[in-house]
Amino acid sequence: MDRQVGNTRGLCGVRAAAVIAGSPPSEFDLFPPYFVIQRFFSRTVRQLNDVDGAFMSPFPESVMIQLAKGIDAAKGGANDPDLLSNKFNFCAPYVGPLRKDEYLKGLAGFFEGSDGSTAFTLDKPSALSNFRVDPYDSYRVWADSNVKAKNTGNLMGKPATGETWISPPEAVSYTFDDEGYCTRFTAGYVMDPSIGEFSSSKV
Repeated sequence: MDRQVGNTRGLCGVRAAAVIAGSPPSEFDLFPPYFVIQRFFSRTVRQLNDVDGAFMSPFPESVMIQLAKGIDAAKGGANDPDLLSNKFNFCAPYVGPLRKDEYLKGLAGFFEGSDGSTAFTLDKPSALSNFRVDPYDSYRVWADSNVKAKNTGNLMGKPATGETWISPPEAVSYTFDDEGYCTRFTAGYVMDPSIGEFSSSKV
């Protein structure tokens, strides 16, 4: 659910064991050649330091969850960038880490067209549910994402298709500092790839 945590280079299962045993698999065994080359010339993704062992949240659990819901309500911070710390970064399976300015620019470019229209319309106010504070990192709130939306607006220069996007369940997390600002947002980590579709059926 977060490729920057741990000491296995974001791998799991047998591949993670191979890394720990000192025989990491070749990236060409894991990814397509073009992706390996792209990663080679791009910025290296560094692992985060271990959690410092602070098991007391800066705020009560109910407040931590409301902070996370506030980021979600602000479209990931796009509608209210002041909710995001100046040290904010975003990380997804194949994207990031991105700084605050990079993240906001990319977010606007993906979800809004040049005419300012909204690219996707959700079938409900939020795609997130099951908010909970991480038992091992009290500054972090996890949530499950299940997106069901219709492409109703211009997307990356292309007109709306009216198609329906039904995502697989994904893990999302928000990390906050002692002031209540969001310092880190992770998303896009699929928990079950056998669920979801992208079709022209109606929402």
